[in-house]
Amino acid sequence: MHSTHQIGKLILFVKAFIKDAPRDISEILKKYIFDDLILIAKNISDHNRAGSVEACNIIILAKSLGELYDLSEKEICHIFGIDDRTIGIFKFPKDYFGYFQIVTIIYYMGSASIFNALRDAVVGFVVEILDKEDSIGTIGLRSDCVMLTMDLLRCPFLSQDQKTLIARAILKKRTLDNIHSRIADFIATAAEGDWFFSWEADSDLRSLLMKKELRPAY
Repeated sequence: MHSTHQIGKLILFVKAFIKDAPRDISEILKKYIFDDLILIAKNISDHNRAGSVEACNIIILAKSLGELYDLSEKEICHIFGIDDRTIGIFKFPKDYFGYFQIVTIIYYMGSASIFNALRDAVVGFVVEILDKEDSIGTIGLRSDCVMLTMDLLRCPFLSQDQKTLIARAILKKRTLDNIHSRIADFIATAAEGDWFFSWEADSDLRSLLMKKELRPAY
């Protein structure tokens, strides 16, 4: 994590340095930084393990450069090890595509419409994880399930329908009685504040680096 921390500090320094620079110079430098960051992320994915925490941290740093520098859906799938060879179908690596990978990829995609299909697929994958648990009790015993649920129900990039799918996957395990009002209450409770992942991670990047924790999670 140390190398990612150093890269993050360097990016903060450069962003502050070019803040008042002419726009053309600023964008050229940002594009240069973005290209290098993505190259690093792809190399990490190719030679280590796709979707590693180190690669996720690089993606968060790349996001901080602004919306002009967005990866394509195919590039995101490459970095996170998602099989997208069949058009419209995404196969997630079940052995390591967990909490941190899920919140990072959703954070990176934001609400951009070009990622609608992939965002839907990620939500579907989360629902599958929750469906495999026997009860609300067993979900509560898994920290990753609890963190995913609360963070995604709070996420500003997911639609109400997507949040409803996640909430329903949990609440139906107890009973379907009054399911609609219970779902609404659950989502409202989750929306009261940040839980484990800061969806405004860009604004918190400097403080996270100062604490040597380049993760909006935990």
